[in-house]
Amino acid sequence: MIGEFLVLLALTGGPVEAVKASPEPSGASKRVCRRKCRMRRRVRPWNAKLERMADCESDKRWHLDAYHDGGLQFHPDTWWATGATGYAWQHTKLEQKYRAVIWHDKIGTWVTSAGWPNCGYA
Repeated sequence: MIGEFLVLLALTGGPVEAVKASPEPSGASKRVCRRKCRMRRRVRPWNAKLERMADCESDKRWHLDAYHDGGLQFHPDTWWATGATGYAWQHTKLEQKYRAVIWHDKIGTWVTSAGWPNCGYA
């Protein structure tokens, strides 16, 4: 510690103010960050395609509440099959994209009657 201070003193030619470390985030905010970061990493390779699909399906109306919900028009059974709760329109755009990628990985394609038969080509 003292050696580091002397090096900084020598490099700057004068006293150096101590830099305060930012406070450690709480456990809850760490969990939220980990979850969102994991979702972003999973969605990133498909993001442009998912945006085009949402434009085709719902004109990018992510909170659309109809027989098929959300920006990607999830059927409730499909939404729940991805491990989600509630309905797609109740969740964020990132969550909806994340669940679409999970469904894609589960069925192996975007274009199918179990997925997105028309807009999967977007």
